[in-house]
Amino acid sequence: METKTDLCIFDGMKPILITAFLLLSAVLNAQSSDTLQAILQLTGATDAEELDEEVLERFSVLAAHPVDLNHAGRQSLLACGLFTAFQVASLMEARPLRSYMELALTDGFSPALAAALRPFTRIDDSETLSPAPAPRHDALALAGWKDDSWQAGAKYRFATARLTAGAALRRSGDGKLHTGCSIGWTGRRTRLWLGDFNARFGQGLCLWNGFSLSSLASVDAFGRRPTGLSQAWSWSDAPLRGVAGELSLGRFSIRALAAIPVLRSALEGGPVAEEKVLPAGNVTGYFRCGSAGVTASYRGGTLKVGGDVRVCFRGTDLFTEVAWDVKNRSPGLVAGSLVPLGTVRLAALFRYYGRQFSADGAGAVRSGTRVSDECGAALGASWKTLSLTVDAARKLTDGKRTLKIVALAAPVLSPSLTCRIRLSERLRDTEPVNRTDLRADLCWTRGPWRVNLRGNIVWSSRFGILGYGEGGYQAGRWTLWLRGTLFRADQWDDRIYAYERDLPGFFSVPAYYGRGWAGSVSGSFRWQWSRVRLKIAFRGELTRYPWMETEKPGRAGLRMLLSCQF
Repeated sequence: METKTDLCIFDGMKPILITAFLLLSAVLNAQSSDTLQAILQLTGATDAEELDEEVLERFSVLAAHPVDLNHAGRQSLLACGLFTAFQVASLMEARPLRSYMELALTDGFSPALAAALRPFTRIDDSETLSPAPAPRHDALALAGWKDDSWQAGAKYRFATARLTAGAALRRSGDGKLHTGCSIGWTGRRTRLWLGDFNARFGQGLCLWNGFSLSSLASVDAFGRRPTGLSQAWSWSDAPLRGVAGELSLGRFSIRALAAIPVLRSALEGGPVAEEKVLPAGNVTGYFRCGSAGVTASYRGGTLKVGGDVRVCFRGTDLFTEVAWDVKNRSPGLVAGSLVPLGTVRLAALFRYYGRQFSADGAGAVRSGTRVSDECGAALGASWKTLSLTVDAARKLTDGKRTLKIVALAAPVLSPSLTCRIRLSERLRDTEPVNRTDLRADLCWTRGPWRVNLRGNIVWSSRFGILGYGEGGYQAGRWTLWLRGTLFRADQWDDRIYAYERDLPGFFSVPAYYGRGWAGSVSGSFRWQWSRVRLKIAFRGELTRYPWMETEKPGRAGLRMLLSCQF
């Protein structure tokens, strides 16, 4: 995983003030931890460090405009990424739903899953579809300053029952530009997109753009949820840019797309893409017990064709995808299963990517590897609040091996106090040979108050250590929170990643490296009048390295955000 933001640093203050700051931060908190926990469960991630900006942006749109579980069509339910094909079929048979308690009793769901879906869905229990909603507008503007550099950005999204359009622009002082643009139209049987969109089929062998978990740290991470084609509204470079369409014929969907890389370079500058058009197509059938599809894509000068099947029978989920790289005459295979046995859940996954299998346009099982030149297997088990996963991989060309083990315990100590302990071990043939990461989190909640504490130790080249305290108060329209961190990591291989709760539109997972401390203060105010919702937020952050043997400069940063929905 690479550094996703720089640490903010500031000179001054004595070590005694650091202690005072940590004690003060132990009475305040950050953004909605309940929503974050729901995102982790739905994505299969165990920690926020495994997510990325595109994921949080997608869930923020879902939170602002929840999916109607009673009236949304099959394709809309699949494209939102919250459900498997089996869950969608089960949900459509159970409709109309009256409550989330009823959803929890529906085949393929559970009380925990129903609770996680609440922030991103709604249940309209009217017998018929409500009249077409009024047009919705989302607007966001932000500005940020860090050291001698600045950032500024804006987003706008317009949505009706059939038409959705959006644009995004973010620019920094170094001249780097990120853009987003999309127009989508939905008909009775057809959907069309122009601009940015996501395309994710099967288990990712032929076509999967964007997010991949950094590790198979939970049972839920073993099997992917293909979303087909979906509109994107993001600053990130993950979405494809071009034109795409979908035709629904009963239980079957036919999709075709043409990504045009030159469109991004034309708007954002930088090197011009060599390939002019990247075409792809997919046909998928959805059934009561699962789905089956065929995908073809042409990327990187090679044609890949593949087929995927997913079946769910009495709670057991089986999935597989087989693909063939025509130009390089190389195969790819992913197969796995999730099996519930009472309170125990088991998972298994096997993957084989040929030596010449093209990784262009594909999505690996986890982000630490590529869809090429690898053979691997993983096993996982969970029981109540305990889980254990083991993932082994081997390169086909040089025989180099990697083994990663993740153990997690998340006991609930009391209604207001929870604990999470995560131990991961990585062994491999290359230097550094091993990396042991032990992390413990403690969360206390009472009314509007919340306190989160973390201790993290890493052994690799030498060792790294990190501890932070954060907390805050959130009630009514006002929110205020603080965070303080102490860290030491003398070698880059011992760096520690820690998610920083940030403003909408920013995702921050800095790599803590060196000897020092960091702190942040944030706040927001929400106001609503009639259909207009307004939010103003800020975040200030700083870091200092007072205990380095060689002097390291400090930095400071401030970000402001204004969002409006109407």
